Amino acid sequence: MSNETIGLIEPTTADVDLARRQHERLMRAAANAEQPVSISIPSVGEFDLPGSVFRALAAILHEIADGNSVAVQTVDEAEISTTDAAALLGMSRPTLINVLDAGEIPFRWIGSHRRLSRSAVLAYRARLARGEAGPVRPRRSDRLRALEEMAEATDALGLGY
Repeated sequence: MSNETIGLIEPTTADVDLARRQHERLMRAAANAEQPVSISIPSVGEFDLPGSVFRALAAILHEIADGNSVAVQTVDEAEISTTDAAALLGMSRPTLINVLDAGEIPFRWIGSHRRLSRSAVLAYRARLARGEAGPVRPRRSDRLRALEEMAEATDALGLGY
């Protein structure tokens, strides 16, 4: 399976208005949707949806209520590069490398290249959205120690600064 956009929703003003009126009801129902959910559409009748699909529909409606376009995309489980992972996370590649070095996302080495599972990157993105993870930066004490070491090396070489 390759990544393929299977649906793009660019809401009209009427879509946004309707979504705003209905999304809270759907979000409440989705919060308890662990089992299949029965849906009734007059022209089709009643049918069941998996709880996970119902929760995804609620999330889509929430985004539309905020006026955002939404793309539905298939996801394969192939490993991805750090460049692709950084793009998925909306961060620079150097910032992603700090996240990897901090152990926030598992990866493996292929020669001199890091490879990440797409699902691990998406799980990290979900943790970011929930506020359970954040940018990783060296601690201030580590940065100051490195700066002191550079100053000492400069003095030892007689270069001054």
